[in-house]
Amino acid sequence: MKAIERFTADFDNVMKLSDDNLNDLRKESFEEFRKKGLPTRKEEYWKYSDPSIISKFELKLGISSEYEDEDYDIILVNGNIVKELKDCKMGNIPDGIKEGQLSESILEKKKKPFLNLNNAFTTSGLYLILEENSKQTIKVLNLINNEKSMQAVHPRMEIIANSNSDSLILEEFRIVGNGTNFINSVTEFILKDGANMEHIIIDDFAEKTYHIANVCAKQSKDSNFTSHNFSVGKKFARRDFNVELDESGANCDLFGLYFVGELSLSTVC
Repeated sequence: MKAIERFTADFDNVMKLSDDNLNDLRKESFEEFRKKGLPTRKEEYWKYSDPSIISKFELKLGISSEYEDEDYDIILVNGNIVKELKDCKMGNIPDGIKEGQLSESILEKKKKPFLNLNNAFTTSGLYLILEENSKQTIKVLNLINNEKSMQAVHPRMEIIANSNSDSLILEEFRIVGNGTNFINSVTEFILKDGANMEHIIIDDFAEKTYHIANVCAKQSKDSNFTSHNFSVGKKFARRDFNVELDESGANCDLFGLYFVGELSLSTVC
């Protein structure tokens, strides 16, 4: 399978170039992904959406580029930060782990294959820490830039909402260029006691894009997580919500609006 072979070659390069002491975790996750391979419709969980259609593509790992848009507080291009928000504690994920802002456990191998694949390729990404009792609205542009190649990108955001914070995160996925994209994105929220988080996802149309997304939330006592998912669809699109209500009083509400047309789109909650 071309995609698996290309993932393996790019992963080998990641292992050679990374010097952040996280390669053991990356290797465990990638080996777990390789062991199971790309899911197919034969698996009950993927019965109505078959990601193995990407297996025929030779997907090279996407690279970042500069991009400006004054309407957004934070901008990532192909998973790398190109614009930061000065008023928040933030940075790339390996640095966040090195500095003790994040736990290494976020990159431990998972049961879901695309979470493991994202773990393996998390060399940048974004972590964002919202302070106790703070109240903020933050607009994030997750830009996928690809003029004409076949590329794979693995955007990742880790957001920690500390106790009694009250935040709204607007996350837009925007596709630029005419290339073929496989997007394997992860957005993970950790909500401390009494935190309120509203997450709005705006996902635009892209004819040559295959997008598998995981939105994860781990919620502590009396926290509240609300997600609004607006998607116009892609060649293939699936967004899984993985929510853990870990303590009493935790609440989660998930809403979605999907314009599917003739596209293949599914969501799992």
